Amino acid sequence: MTLKIDKLFFICLSFMGIVLGSSQAIVNLGLDNVVKYVSYFILISCILLKLIVNRKNIVVGRIFYFILISFLFTIGICLQDLPISKRIYLSFSMLIISSLATLPITLFSTVKEFRRIAYYLLYAVLLSTFLGLVFRVQMLTIAVEGVGSSFGFNGGMLHKNFYAITVLSSYILLFISRKYGVKHDIDNYVLWFELFLIFISNSRTVYLILIVFYCINNWKLLLRINKKQRFLLIFVAVATLLSLVIIFFEYITTNSGSYSVRVQGIINFFNYYHSDYFHLFFGDAKLAFGDSTHDYGYNIRSVTGWNGTVEMPLLSVMIKNGYVGLIGYAIIIASFITSIKRIKNIDLKTIGLLILIPLLMSATVENYIVNISFVFMPVCFCTLNSLKNLKLIERK
Repeated sequence: MTLKIDKLFFICLSFMGIVLGSSQAIVNLGLDNVVKYVSYFILISCILLKLIVNRKNIVVGRIFYFILISFLFTIGICLQDLPISKRIYLSFSMLIISSLATLPITLFSTVKEFRRIAYYLLYAVLLSTFLGLVFRVQMLTIAVEGVGSSFGFNGGMLHKNFYAITVLSSYILLFISRKYGVKHDIDNYVLWFELFLIFISNSRTVYLILIVFYCINNWKLLLRINKKQRFLLIFVAVATLLSLVIIFFEYITTNSGSYSVRVQGIINFFNYYHSDYFHLFFGDAKLAFGDSTHDYGYNIRSVTGWNGTVEMPLLSVMIKNGYVGLIGYAIIIASFITSIKRIKNIDLKTIGLLILIPLLMSATVENYIVNISFVFMPVCFCTLNSLKNLKLIERK
């Protein structure tokens, strides 16, 4: 790909920087926060520049939406008994998420731009791997209940799951670009290469998301069936899917030690705060961030219980924002669902589902959707917000 300096270049550069912020080599050098926040500054600047060229009523509407979500995300933090500097720091990260969820409108104009973003994400992954080799960081992560191996390749990033979800982000965008945009022969080889990178990560969550992604990609086959049979088939398919999901999660919860301790972490929280309505509604950020001598996980587990872990997004939201913050996330997700539902073009609707459903699936296992350290959430939020104005390539 030729280097082209334009607005999309800076957007790609910001995504690339967010990825490198989770590189173990960058973290060891103490540059991770600098790289991460400079990248977000560039990304949000690009979002604002794209926003202000819209009609006044659209800009006002988006700013009001941003203020509403920001209030729901930060009110709990502001009410905590924390030093003002800590409250500002935590609120700042929530404002970043709020801006990504509410302000992008025409950040991407055509589906072929996905290809460029996908390649920059892949470049960042490969650069992280290169830096890992140069600085001799640990390139393997222990895979608890891994598939065929007890280790997974992490590409020089902090964890194999972070590596896998980043590669998946690139894969999804490149797959969509190839299917609905301009086809390039090399993209097919890159997609196979990325599948290999995902495979060696030994990340079960990403494996499952990928399988569901392929199923969503073929949902249009239902349109070939007449309406009466289609309704019956959809009913049976939904009932079967719900049954399988329930069985799957019951099996995972019962038989998977790694997943059951994550669920237990949420149970511990609600058991500990079951009658403490203030902290249920506004969170207890002081518990997680008040003691700087220990890390986030230690602070929570030392109080709520050591038999649960802290990876689940629901727990993260409840700790930092409480039910009020959870309402904010619910509004964002409902907005995305409504936006996709209103789209008439079947291809655009499919693209929306190919991004939204993996995002929601990831939220059942890892903190990707609530943590600014991972590029998956920014990519998904920005893409979903730009969906209504996205132009497809007309094929002849």
